[in-house]
Amino acid sequence: MRRHHKNNDKKQNPVWKKRFAQLEALGFEWVVKREPASWHPSKQKTRTPSLTKHRISDLDEDSKPDSGKVLTAVAVAAVNRPSTQSTSKKRVRQEGEPPVNRGNEEPSRPSHNGSSTTKDKHSQNEPSSHSMGDSWQQRLNELLEYKESNGHCRVPKCYEKNKKLGIWVVNMRTYHKNNDMKQDPVWKNRFAQLEAVGFEWEVNISAEDFWHERFEELCLYKEANGHCRVPKEYEKNRKLGRWVGKMRVYHKNNDKKQNPVWKKRFAQLEALGFVWGVPAQRSLDEDVWQERLNELREYKEANGDCRVPA
Repeated sequence: MRRHHKNNDKKQNPVWKKRFAQLEALGFEWVVKREPASWHPSKQKTRTPSLTKHRISDLDEDSKPDSGKVLTAVAVAAVNRPSTQSTSKKRVRQEGEPPVNRGNEEPSRPSHNGSSTTKDKHSQNEPSSHSMGDSWQQRLNELLEYKESNGHCRVPKCYEKNKKLGIWVVNMRTYHKNNDMKQDPVWKNRFAQLEAVGFEWEVNISAEDFWHERFEELCLYKEANGHCRVPKEYEKNRKLGRWVGKMRVYHKNNDKKQNPVWKKRFAQLEALGFVWGVPAQRSLDEDVWQERLNELREYKEANGDCRVPA
C-alpha cells in the first residue's frame, strides 16, 4: 500500500483514491519513522580516574604532591572502587554441607548398574494415556456430534469448524497402527469405543464423499465471506480453490449436464449462490482488497496501530 501510494497514476485513479482515503480514515501511516534505540544508563561505560604509581612517578619533583596526601588518595580510590572479585569467586562448600540444587538441574538418579539414568526419547513421543483422558473424551463427544450431523465419522483433516477434531481423528488412525498402544489396556478400551460408533481405521474416500466434503467447505466459506468466489490459490484451503475451478469447467461439459448425479450437484451449487461465469478481475481484486482491509481493522483493534510488521 505504501508503494502504491507513491505511484502518481494510482493516486489519480478513482478506485485507488477511495482506497487510500479508507486507509487514512483508519489511521494508516504512509511514512513510518523508526524509533531510536532506547538508552539506558547501565549501558554507558564510565571510568573513574585512579591515581597509580606510574602516574605519580611521571610527575616532576616540584609538582609531586605530599606523600601523605598521595597515600590518602590511593586508599580512598581503593575503598570507592567496586569489588569484582567477590562476584566472580564461587562460594566454597563447607565440609559436610549437602550440594545445592539450582532449580533448573534435574538430579541424576542412579540405575541398577550404577550409571545415571536418562529419559527414553521414544517414550516422550508417545502420548500419556492418563494425562489426555479428559481431552480424549471431549474429542469423542465432538466426533459423535459430527456423526449426528453428517452421518459418518470421516472428519476432514482441515475441518474448518473444529480443526482440533480433524487433527485428532488423524492421530487416532496413527496410534491404531502402533502395536504397543494396541496392547495397552487404556488404549484398547478407547479403540473399542471408536469402533462402536462406526469409526473407520482405513478410509477410502469415494468420489461422492469427496464432493460433499468440498461442498461443506464451500458453505463455510460463504458464511465467512458472504459469497462463493473462492480464489484459485486460496491459501487457507488450496483444495477448495481448485475444486471450485473444476466445478466451472465441469458445468461447460454437456455430458455432465445431462448426467442425473451432476444435475443434482449443479443445482445444489446454484442454490448456494454459486456463480458459473468467472468473475471479472476487478471484482476479484475488490474482494481481496476488502478482505485485507478487514484484517487490518482487526490488527488495529488488537494492537492499537496499523504498523503491521513486514
